Amino acid sequence: MTSNGQVLLLAFSAIFCATAPLLSADPGPHGVRYPDGRKYMGALRNGAFHGRGRVVWPDGSEYRGDFFLGHPHGRGLYHHPDGRRRMVVHDKGRLVEGRIISNDILLDGARYGSFTQNGSYTGWFRGDRVRGFVPHGRGVMKYENGSVYSGQWRDGRMHGNGAMRWEDGSRYSGNWVHGKREGYGSYHWPWGDSYVGGWKDNRMHGQGTYRYQDGRTVKGFWKDTTVVACGQGATTGE
Repeated sequence: MTSNGQVLLLAFSAIFCATAPLLSADPGPHGVRYPDGRKYMGALRNGAFHGRGRVVWPDGSEYRGDFFLGHPHGRGLYHHPDGRRRMVVHDKGRLVEGRIISNDILLDGARYGSFTQNGSYTGWFRGDRVRGFVPHGRGVMKYENGSVYSGQWRDGRMHGNGAMRWEDGSRYSGNWVHGKREGYGSYHWPWGDSYVGGWKDNRMHGQGTYRYQDGRTVKGFWKDTTVVACGQGATTGE
């Protein structure tokens, strides 16, 4: 294996190394979410990933395969945010093989490629030159104003997990529903403030933490841009 190949394997392996305590359960059996925004859906043993499962990261990347006591094990498929797919083989958490597989197929009626329309897009998309093209699946859109979105799409709108960086330097990574921030995600303002927690209709909504650039934090249950008590309680601190 080439040195470049070894670097790729090590970099890929590192995404599984970070561990964090359980934050909340996702809807449905055996669904868990972690503070860094990862979601796991699949079989568990004593609280650890074990058996068939999938992990989805806030930027839209995803791994599907088998796990052994918390570690990826055996063959699996890794989806990059830009739509590329990598077949991988793990041995109890150690990545031993990884190769890009062809995207010369149709997935959910979409094909992989690039087009220019309101910006430059690379990834999975539907449509034709007559009707126009719309992102559908995973891909990266570089807008004409300098904003960039990388992650999951549905019928031309951000839908699923993905990361957006706007032209003013603000950025968001997490869940989207029909083009709007909704679910769990993190937002960073260009002046240094940040918020991590629930969203609804592009607004902070639900349990979350707002951190000011000077280190102060506000934790509680949010509705729109205001933290409310509602039995949840709000706390501030350094």
